[in-house]
Order: sequence, then C-alpha cells, then structure tokens
Amino acid sequence: MMFRNMDYSRLGASTVDPQADEVPGSLPRKSPPQATGENNNEKDKILTILHWNAEGISRKKLALANRLKKEDIKVACVQESHLTPHPKHGSRFTMKGYQTFKQDRQYGPKGGVITLVKNDITALEIKVNAGDRAEMIGTELYFKDKSIKIYNCYCPQGKEHALHAMNIGDQCIVVGDFNSHSPSWGYENEDARGEEVEDWQTNMSLVLLNSPEDPPTFYSRSWMMISTPDLALERRT
Repeated sequence: MMFRNMDYSRLGASTVDPQADEVPGSLPRKSPPQATGENNNEKDKILTILHWNAEGISRKKLALANRLKKEDIKVACVQESHLTPHPKHGSRFTMKGYQTFKQDRQYGPKGGVITLVKNDITALEIKVNAGDRAEMIGTELYFKDKSIKIYNCYCPQGKEHALHAMNIGDQCIVVGDFNSHSPSWGYENEDARGEEVEDWQTNMSLVLLNSPEDPPTFYSRSWMMISTPDLALERRT
C-alpha cells in the first residue's frame, strides 16, 4: 500500500505472490496527473509513503532497498519485521540513506515494526506505551513546513489493540496490521476487533483510506488464504 503527495493520494496494494520474496508492487486505483518534464524539484515536494507487512524483513532487505530507490520512497512503514530487541543481543537493521525507528517484540519470536525515514527529512521518535498488547512506533516528521505524525502498528491476534496509546494530532497518519474484520475494508462480516477499530476511528476523526474494492493485502502461506488486515487512516485539518 502506498501514499503520495501531501494529500496522500492512495494507490491500492497488489496481491502478494506466495512464492516471491520481493516487496509487493502496487496497482494504482487512480492515476495521478502526469506532468511533462517532471524534475527533481517536483519530486522533492512529494511525500511518498510505503506501507508493507513483510513477514520477516532480513532476507527481503535487498528487494526493499530496490523498491525504495526505484519509487523514491520517503517513508517506509513495515510490520512483522521478525527481529529481536537491540542493543544487547538483538538484530540491528539499517538501510542506506534512511533513519531507522524500530520496535521489536520484547518476548517471543516474530512481530515487530520498523519505520524508515529518508535522511533529508527531520524526524523524531514519539514514545508509545502499548505495554505487551501491540507493537507500535511513532514518528513526527517535519516536511515542507508541516509537522506530520505517523504511527506504525502491528496488533496480533489474541492481543488488545491499544489504539488509545497513540496521541492522534491534527496532521496524522496511522498504518498497520490490525487483524480486524469489517465490510468497510473488504471482509464479509464484522468482528469485535473491527467494531473497536471503527469506533476508535470515529472518535479520533480519522478517515479510512482503504476501500472495500481494494485488492487483498496479505497472503497466508499457512492457511492459503488472502485477506486485508492492513489499514491506513488519516486525520488532517
């Protein structure tokens, strides 16, 4: 899933190839206006955000690096990094040209989130106290005289969402794998977690950027199923 521009025009996410270790591509729902002779100055005005559930990032680092370079991604929000805590005996993760903000699962394998921000963008980490309920990392970006908060979340099954641990501001984007069902983002039925997300979305005045018609964003090798647990929401005043 990918966003472009300061108004974050959305491109839908393509179905993941179950045999591929590459970063999934994206298919545009609406093509952005094409300008003849686009230059680097125009590209510098665009905040391009990649949102990706990696199911383990270490062996896909090269594919991710190629995608970031090819599409001039300014911010990459990755869930299910499957790294272990640093600094004592954990897994470090660096990407050339990017700042790394990382929240690993403290107990047990898998999980974890990483947000990568290009070095030429001022970014600060926002502390999020989600306890042992979910993995969340917040960043505040200063881009083109605007302050933008981005929250990157992974909410596994069997754990509370901890949605209210996020301090939603006026210019704010929330992306993540929420493991929740609702017809609003493509499921046939709504579950309790989906209802919780929808209530929180309404209370926080967030706009859901997903559409029920978007292609699925996740393929489970274990269950041989496709689904849409990955959501993107925005608040802008």
